[in-house]
Amino acid sequence: MASALGMIRTVVRTGQSGGLAVTGEAGIGKSAFVSAVLKEASRLGAVCAQVQTDRVGRIVPGGPLLTALRDGQDPVLSADAFAPVQAAAGQPLLLLDAMAAALEKRAAQQPIVIAVDDAQWLDDLSAFVLRSLPRRLAGSSVAWVLATRIRDLPLLEALCTGEPKDGAFARIELGPLSDDDITAMAHDLLGQAPGPLTRGMLERVQGSPFLAVMVVAGMLDSRKRDDPRDLPGVLIRAARRRLQTIPDQAVELVQLAAVYGEPLPFDDAAVLLGGVSTTVVARSAEEAETTGILRSERGTVSFRHSLIREAVYADLPERTRQSTHLACARHLRESGCDALTVATHAREAITPGNEAVALLLAEAAGDAIAAMPQTAVELMMTAFTALRPGQRNWLTVGERCVELLSLAQRSTDALNVADQLLAYVDDGEAAGRIEIAVSRALWSAGKWAEAERRCRDALKLRGLSPAIQSRLEALHALTLSRVSSPSIARSAAEHALAAAEAAGDAVAREFALHALAEAARYCGDHRTALSYFRRLRAEFGPAYAAQEIAALQHLDRYQHAETMLGQAWQQAGNDSAAVLPSLLYAQIWQDYNLARLDDAETTARTLLTLGQELGSRVYQLDTAAIIAALALLRGDVDDARRRLALGGSPEPEELAHIPVLTLVRGWLTAEEGDAASAVELLTPLLTAALDERDPWPWKPGWMRMLTRIGIAAENADFTARAVDLAEQGARRNPDVATFEAIGLGLRGAVDGDLDQLARAARLAEGSPRPLVRAGVYEDYGRALVLDGDVKAGGERLDQAWAVYDEVGADSARAEVQRVMRAAGLKRAGWRTAQTRPSEGWAALTEAELRVARLIGEGHTNKSAAAELGISVNTVGTQLRSVFAKLGVRSRVQLTNKLNGRTPS
Repeated sequence: MASALGMIRTVVRTGQSGGLAVTGEAGIGKSAFVSAVLKEASRLGAVCAQVQTDRVGRIVPGGPLLTALRDGQDPVLSADAFAPVQAAAGQPLLLLDAMAAALEKRAAQQPIVIAVDDAQWLDDLSAFVLRSLPRRLAGSSVAWVLATRIRDLPLLEALCTGEPKDGAFARIELGPLSDDDITAMAHDLLGQAPGPLTRGMLERVQGSPFLAVMVVAGMLDSRKRDDPRDLPGVLIRAARRRLQTIPDQAVELVQLAAVYGEPLPFDDAAVLLGGVSTTVVARSAEEAETTGILRSERGTVSFRHSLIREAVYADLPERTRQSTHLACARHLRESGCDALTVATHAREAITPGNEAVALLLAEAAGDAIAAMPQTAVELMMTAFTALRPGQRNWLTVGERCVELLSLAQRSTDALNVADQLLAYVDDGEAAGRIEIAVSRALWSAGKWAEAERRCRDALKLRGLSPAIQSRLEALHALTLSRVSSPSIARSAAEHALAAAEAAGDAVAREFALHALAEAARYCGDHRTALSYFRRLRAEFGPAYAAQEIAALQHLDRYQHAETMLGQAWQQAGNDSAAVLPSLLYAQIWQDYNLARLDDAETTARTLLTLGQELGSRVYQLDTAAIIAALALLRGDVDDARRRLALGGSPEPEELAHIPVLTLVRGWLTAEEGDAASAVELLTPLLTAALDERDPWPWKPGWMRMLTRIGIAAENADFTARAVDLAEQGARRNPDVATFEAIGLGLRGAVDGDLDQLARAARLAEGSPRPLVRAGVYEDYGRALVLDGDVKAGGERLDQAWAVYDEVGADSARAEVQRVMRAAGLKRAGWRTAQTRPSEGWAALTEAELRVARLIGEGHTNKSAAAELGISVNTVGTQLRSVFAKLGVRSRVQLTNKLNGRTPS
């Protein structure tokens, strides 16, 4: 209690978040401990919320946390504050943002303590939100208390790892009571010292106070003092003996409540008990209360302790459990409850061949796919495996199962189910639908060759409708964009688009337009790619907005990209689950290419955190590589190595699909002084560049880095490949200053052609990318110095130095400075160039300073994001950085620091 209350007092006093994880065996006293903590927290002035989860109700997405925020006479959130949270239920990222914003605002008024008991039963969505909220609310006065019987629960491991400033949890392990304590408890209950047989029995409870009480109570009821059977049986029999002391109708109510799982309303109980009156239910509840089994409040009944419910539930015959679950499912369905709530019971009632229950589960799976993809897949797999080939709905459920497995990116399982279906399907139309779902799963998993083969084979099926035929053709064209030449993919996509329009099928049209966009993007034709991505966004929504923005960036239209980004954030309500990751990625490259390095890092760290929250390896590896690249630009090789490791160790398949990771690893190896090994690492990537299986070669910023590594390694072939690739990029994107300046500049630098370098420098003036301009100036200046024109070379090198210094590219600035010194050139500015400190006001970036001021003025993360026109997630990332640099751990401390010293 001292440890728990110390954490809560710190939260109340400092306004910073805290967390506590309480673990221990079932019946060890976790619930009693949590209740006592909350009681004391209320006395300290905190508003408290508590929820106890259970196995049966865990399927309702976000249900436990939503219940906790609105439960009780003094709920944490008012009805008005809860409305946007409830509206976001079912959308993980939106729910997380809405809940964080509501709690942040409420915590500014009064400290909050949120307790979750039996956390092992949390649904996927609640676990996702709870894993992320403490970090997001690290600077708010919110205390978290979790209790669970599973010590190595993944949620607990995630919350207890890291620094306290990031919301990491402390642990408390509740161990068993001593034999003397258990004996003393038995003495109190029995009214006398227990005899040898009773003490022997109590030793078998292994220090569990709950089991000890139940065993002694069972002994009192039966006048028995010994039982040779295992303890779980003793617990079940103790509960059974209690039930023997009440009327049959009360027993039926207890058993129904055990199956129902959640607090059972009198009205629902009356229907499920065969249409008795609510008066009868109330009387039965009162009779069950006398035994200490149930408690009733506000027209509902629930168990006093989850272990009692488990004991009653375990004592029911399996047929009785299944039939009662089925009755609950049907009643809830008829009452208009959502499919997921119905599936809570349908899942427990399913039996082989039961089509009605299988359809209930299939419907629930469809509702759950957006918020809880893994749960949705489990429900659909349960429904499918319960059915038998030949049953009327077997094929329909199987097809939907393949589709959901595809959406959840479980391509192997999708293939297995599809093969089962295809073995029993003779209809070409049905087989075509199955192959489309499988191919989409393979596409998402990056298994493009297999997806192409299956599409090709499926097109040979007989009896395909024009719609299915056109979808397969379009999907085949999309796969060809990854496994064949752009010309072949483009031709197939054009044919597929015509077929889609003839069939009037929107899905096929989307596939075909996507294939055309990908074919153009993968061969570096960014103008054509832009036109197709525009059509996709216009016809099919914002999912393609990020690709459209990226195409604008490649065409040097950064102003237009900036406008689109701002509009996209505004239209998405700042953070839309559908577009947030891709928009963040587009924002990273907008900032990176415009040399807004601090902003690029902030957004990259935001996406890295989001990747960790969502469990996306691609986001984590990709953004860790970008953060490492930023460290290399700043000249900190050791930091780059550490930051690259943030994404974890990549698998070979991951390396194949994330070229930026290989590019940055090669860059880092070269900066460590081993250019030859860098060439060895990068050669396979560079050699395969013209196969056009990935668009990375047509992102021109990499070409100068690759060329310089080739020159440093004295590898003429590698250098020539890099320069040739830069020139091809320029030819494919005429009149785009960045492409043309890089292609011409690298050719001039390698050949020592001053005329080409001079033209490149003039072209570079039209590039909006500072680092591209500086790179061309540097290469031209080096060549001039080498040719003997030190004065003109110095002017160009000085231009490059000024750009590098302005944007914070310390590594390149230092290299230019070294070249100038070697040429006998000096610049007064060298004396003023300084590295930003790591702590204090001077350590804050401009973006962080803006956020600090807004938070100090009382803004929430959400209102600050709206004010600045950025993502709420990005504000959270910047705020955590502000806390670390200023040495504060809460909004209160930040405000005090701002009031004490107003930064200039």
